[in-house]
Amino acid sequence: MLQSPNPDTEKAISPINNNNTTTITHPQKLYRPTTQPFIGRLGGNQSFTSPSQTSTNALPDTTPCMPLSSQLHLSGFKCISLWKAALLEGLGSFMLNFLTIWISSSPSTFPVPSNAQWGNFNNAAFLGPLVGGLTNWVLITLFTYAFGAVTGAHLNPTITIATFFARLCSLPRMVLYVSFQTSFSALAGLMIRTALGTREFKAGGCWVDTDVVVADIAACMVHGVFYFLIPPWEELEERVQRHPFEKK
Repeated sequence: MLQSPNPDTEKAISPINNNNTTTITHPQKLYRPTTQPFIGRLGGNQSFTSPSQTSTNALPDTTPCMPLSSQLHLSGFKCISLWKAALLEGLGSFMLNFLTIWISSSPSTFPVPSNAQWGNFNNAAFLGPLVGGLTNWVLITLFTYAFGAVTGAHLNPTITIATFFARLCSLPRMVLYVSFQTSFSALAGLMIRTALGTREFKAGGCWVDTDVVVADIAACMVHGVFYFLIPPWEELEERVQRHPFEKK
């Protein structure tokens, strides 16, 4: 009686006698990598979606161009996979906030003033934002690729709310994501205070000494640089929409 071959079993020919065969059995895998379809995910936006015929009211944001009635449908709160994704979003937000704050934290004191030789390149006013920016770049990239296939890798309530108003995220997903993101981020802040043993510390980034720079001038410079960064991203998004990436 012939039996169908087992996909986990293969035959290898003996090097001594070609007529003899040895059966090698591999253990069956107990895991299977999956990618959750979500049109509002980072690290592959619009690349991992499902046909519109397979979407449900619980997960309408798995397909592009979902109707407004499906986006506001509340049946997603009953979906267990959505709660799991929200929990992972909270864990990712916790790890991202804890690591970035811990790496770039420093005592809450003014740094040594700059000198005439090196200027502002030899004190904490320059090294703090430099270390914080580099570590944020590495960690955000890592977490985007790690959580993108499961949750969408928002890791920020602002991104989740923006995807909702862009009709890339359903209302239940937004509520669950934002709730878990904010609660776990607050928990990360409390654990940082406990780990450092004080509430008085700086967390990297850019800060201004009002005795040297006027606050109004600093605010004007920050807003000018911020608005300068918006048009390139809008142009990139328009190019992607006109010429979408094709799967091979």
